Amino acid sequence: MNVLAKTLLLALASLPLLGAYDRTENIAPQDYQLFEELSKDLRCPACQGLSVWESDAVFSNQIKDMVKTKINAGLNREEILAFFTARFGYWILREPPRRGFSSLAWWLPLALLLSGPLLLWFFFWRRPQVSPVQGMRSVEAIIAQMQQELAQQRTHQSPKN
Repeated sequence: MNVLAKTLLLALASLPLLGAYDRTENIAPQDYQLFEELSKDLRCPACQGLSVWESDAVFSNQIKDMVKTKINAGLNREEILAFFTARFGYWILREPPRRGFSSLAWWLPLALLLSGPLLLWFFFWRRPQVSPVQGMRSVEAIIAQMQQELAQQRTHQSPKN
């Protein structure tokens, strides 16, 4: 690889560093905390498992700009979240809402965690252990059978005179 190609590759690799997102731009200092909270509550559509706050993807930066615009327009937290859920659905929220069908995501794991030991006891430990009796005999029955077999063997083995 020649020097020109290496230089061009290095320049292209450093381009994302030049366009780093400035989180404090175009936002009043008293609104910065609300901006940070909202950005942490919104999911990055382009990334996997990251919030808009953590991501520097182009789409996340656009969402951050929209959050700033909405804050500067005087909207409160609930109105801004309603704006994004109207456009992207509840998927955009990092935490599902705790009402309606989405409340199952909060209550079902807790219910299973609390009722799990009770269900295990009900299905497994509560049942008495029953031994199968089919084919099993008492000690007396075994001794009686052995005595009969010994008596039969003695009569067959008796010496003939």
